Amino acid sequence: MKGLICIAALMLFIIAVVGTTTVAAQEVVARVVCGEPEDYEDNNGNIWVTADSEYNKNSWGGYREGTTMPNSTFGQNQVVVGNETGYDDFLFKNATWSSDNTPLLYDVNVVNGLYDINFLFDDHWTGAARVMDIIIEDKLILDDYIISDQTGIVLVETVSGIEVKDGVLSIDLVPTPGCGDPCATVNAFEIVGGPSAVKPADKLSTTWGIIKARDTDRSCG
Repeated sequence: MKGLICIAALMLFIIAVVGTTTVAAQEVVARVVCGEPEDYEDNNGNIWVTADSEYNKNSWGGYREGTTMPNSTFGQNQVVVGNETGYDDFLFKNATWSSDNTPLLYDVNVVNGLYDINFLFDDHWTGAARVMDIIIEDKLILDDYIISDQTGIVLVETVSGIEVKDGVLSIDLVPTPGCGDPCATVNAFEIVGGPSAVKPADKLSTTWGIIKARDTDRSCG
């Protein structure tokens, strides 16, 4: 009976630790608005930094060092209809794109860990003509991605479980060869996660190591 009690206590401990990790992983570490020359404060008081700056290791990041600043367009002229995303209409009114159809490349300074990325999209032209690959940390995440086959449709595309090991989260939006111009475009993006968002298997392994190191004879003997 005493052995069963120890096992039950162990499972509760592991569940509690992993459960705590889930909550901590939801912290927003960066909000970036594209196609807007200045930072923006949304209706909830959150600051979205402008993407129109070259990468700086002492700031949030920026478009990749050595590349040309992407184009900005439509400064609040885009009509946003039926927005049920929870994000301000303003964040969909502006867009960043590349006039010569080169990739949009961003580097974001983060602490090593696991992250989710929420991409905010609203195609300002004709959706079906715009196809791109979304590559995160040098891995192809979404192949031949189309925002929508209609204009005026706002959406949030979430990419989950991205692991960062070098302190920089790299985002590449790459036009698919032969697509319309411009192909790669984005309105805003949000980085969610952090160092505590480790893989469940790693967390269990670490937790088990801590438990084995304890004096089990004293606690459960």
